[in-house]
Amino acid sequence: MMNRPGLRALVGGGLALALAVAVPGTSAATPTDDLVRRATVIRDALVENGSTIGALSEQYNGARLRRELALQQISVGETLLGQSMERRSELSTQLRRRAAVLYRSTGHTMPPVPLGRPTATSDRRRVYTQVVARKDQDLVHQLSRVEAQLRARARKLDAFRAEVEKETIVLTVAKSRAVELEARQRALLASAQGQLGAVLRLRLASDDPGAWALQDRIRLLGTAAVPGAPSPGASLAVSFAIAQLGKPYVFAAAGPDTFDCSGLTMMAWRQARVSMAHFAATQFEQFPRVSLDALQPGDLVFFYPTIHHVGIYIGNGMMIHAPRTGDVVRVASINRPSLIGAVRPS
Repeated sequence: MMNRPGLRALVGGGLALALAVAVPGTSAATPTDDLVRRATVIRDALVENGSTIGALSEQYNGARLRRELALQQISVGETLLGQSMERRSELSTQLRRRAAVLYRSTGHTMPPVPLGRPTATSDRRRVYTQVVARKDQDLVHQLSRVEAQLRARARKLDAFRAEVEKETIVLTVAKSRAVELEARQRALLASAQGQLGAVLRLRLASDDPGAWALQDRIRLLGTAAVPGAPSPGASLAVSFAIAQLGKPYVFAAAGPDTFDCSGLTMMAWRQARVSMAHFAATQFEQFPRVSLDALQPGDLVFFYPTIHHVGIYIGNGMMIHAPRTGDVVRVASINRPSLIGAVRPS
């Protein structure tokens, strides 16, 4: 998206010279304060708006992940519930059969046993009834346990179904809000045409000139432009990220042609057969933490007080990330106040 010649002028000659644009009636002049001010206002709005979209994307990714897990639990729960219902039916059938046997053995209207010494027949019936009663009691206890299990599993199913409904609402709201903000982002970009657009592009580039210079070297030299990765897996992840440079950021995307931040890191490490969720917060919790002063290429770096952005470290204080709507996968410095931690996938 960025103008490469303009960026090289910025790096080689300084911001004041790079901001020189053609003005009618002059050969070259420093842009007016009004142009710089307007470009700065648009830049700030793009960054803030893009950060909100990024947060919504991760909110969407998290809701999608939780919804998928809940749906899996519903599938398992329905199977277990069915098993409990079958077992209850078996036990109920056995109890009915016991009752029928007892009815036939003792008689429905057996006269009371007279006082005094019981008869041989009444003794046999009493002993048999006690044996049957013990077996019946065991069946009754089993049935009671199964019914309690059935109720517990039904409650869990209801909870998971409620979770699916809740996360579906989160998905819908996050997506709807993101669509609105993406339209605003496109309108902001479209508002910067001609001289204003040139100043805006250079204004954006001036935020991180070292990163743009490195990105130009990477385009020329590939992985030779960055430090070697410490492991074959990390090397595959970094190489994948480098190959995605210039591809557009798209809300909740995970390739092959567009990415959001956690979609990029997920797919980068998938090249090394390392599985992770398409959700920055889960990626942060999934792997061992690494000190920020011990970072190695391939590590994942995370940003903002509540995690909603992630990039893949490539060495020398730089990362590759998918920043925001209207931007592309690119190199950036990790040295920003929002950096909060890092992990090392393995």
